[in-house]
Amino acid sequence: MLQAISSEAPAGRIGRAVDRISAIVKPETAALATFLILTSAVLAQVLVQTGGASLYSLDDAYIHLAFAERLRLGHVGINIGEITSPSSSIIWPLLLVPMAGTPFATAMPLAFNVVFGAMTAWLLGRMAGKAELPPTWNTSAVVRLRIAIGMALVVACNLVGLVFTGLEHNLQVLIAVALALVLIEYARGTPIPTSALALAAIGPAVRYEMFALTATFALLLLLDRRWRTMFCMCAASLALPALFAAFLVLNGGYPLPNSVMAKLLNRKRWSAPTFRPGSCCGVVPAHERSF
Repeated sequence: MLQAISSEAPAGRIGRAVDRISAIVKPETAALATFLILTSAVLAQVLVQTGGASLYSLDDAYIHLAFAERLRLGHVGINIGEITSPSSSIIWPLLLVPMAGTPFATAMPLAFNVVFGAMTAWLLGRMAGKAELPPTWNTSAVVRLRIAIGMALVVACNLVGLVFTGLEHNLQVLIAVALALVLIEYARGTPIPTSALALAAIGPAVRYEMFALTATFALLLLLDRRWRTMFCMCAASLALPALFAAFLVLNGGYPLPNSVMAKLLNRKRWSAPTFRPGSCCGVVPAHERSF
């Protein structure tokens, strides 16, 4: 009996400690802490392995930085005299312009992605906190499970990995998760807020794939008979992509960014810019690319 008591006592103390922690820590906090801890660990490893010479896993991040430098000079493209769009996002290079050409420029994609990733992690934790579980379950078990779900979603969405691409994907995921939360609340009877419609309109300027979510919200507005709101949202979502496409075509380019056109056209006829350290802005000139 003494052995049973001694073996059960630590387990009971651990259980009570977990319950106390669960009562204090919310799924949002746990998800955010998971993201920040993992990001810090990966960043430390990257700095040790590269000596700070490189932060990103893709050369595309440096192409975007070079593009931002050219935008700051008033040129749309990489090579002077050649107007083109090496970025798959309209908004992302514009976010990099203010610090382009400064000693802090290289760190800006990392900083933006940490901020956007942290916001996404918090929203994922909030999504986990809204998870409907069987009412017969123990309250403390439900809280622990929601915390675990929030932490697992951070890992499943690869938020940490996206930070080190140096691209716009964490911003894209942030908008998508925010809109997913709105859809969950809409299914529960909450009207779609104007802020969500604004995000749905901005999404395609972050990445063109976001037109899928814009179309989803347009359909919901159509079903709700909110015709004018639907028209305004659709018009706003098309504005930047349409203007940018018109600008590119008028200057002899393709209507879509190079990365998108590379997937649509025959690779023998067209090739995206190739990164090469030491070349102008890190991009191989068009006449030197291998097709």
